[in-house]
Amino acid sequence: MHARILLKTDQEAQGPAWTDQQIAQALSIGTATVERVRRRFVEGGFLDALVRRPQPERPNHPTPTVKNTLKGHMCAPSPVIFPLGPTNKFC
Repeated sequence: MHARILLKTDQEAQGPAWTDQQIAQALSIGTATVERVRRRFVEGGFLDALVRRPQPERPNHPTPTVKNTLKGHMCAPSPVIFPLGPTNKFC
């Protein structure tokens, strides 16, 4: 995707020289992504703009805080009365 962005932003005589909005619309991405790739190209060069930066490792499971928040929402009284009783077995 970054390579396609860089190709569309080419300002040379033969380049398309598209605007950020034109690129974002053509590639179905946000203009912030186009801006970020352009900035990385200017500040760090071609390879920095082309290669994705390593992403921080994220946990594969919810943290205890998230679990407690979800359980609180799931166990809260419902405004809808179910004729068969509570459907949530986690509470």
